[in-house]
Amino acid sequence: ERSQVLYRFADLIEKHNDELAALETWDNGKPYEQASQIEVPMLVRLMRYYA
Repeated sequence: ERSQVLYRFADLIEKHNDELAALETWDNGKPYEQASQIEVPMLVRLMRYYA
């Protein structure tokens, strides 16, 4: 069950990459490209790893 939740969470993060990258840029001042191409995909990989 935990695994399924984490996989679903990873899918949702991946689906909303643009919105999450924009929030990361707004919150931390990171360049949008870095957030959308590195930070958010890294989070997706981490969620799937721990699933």
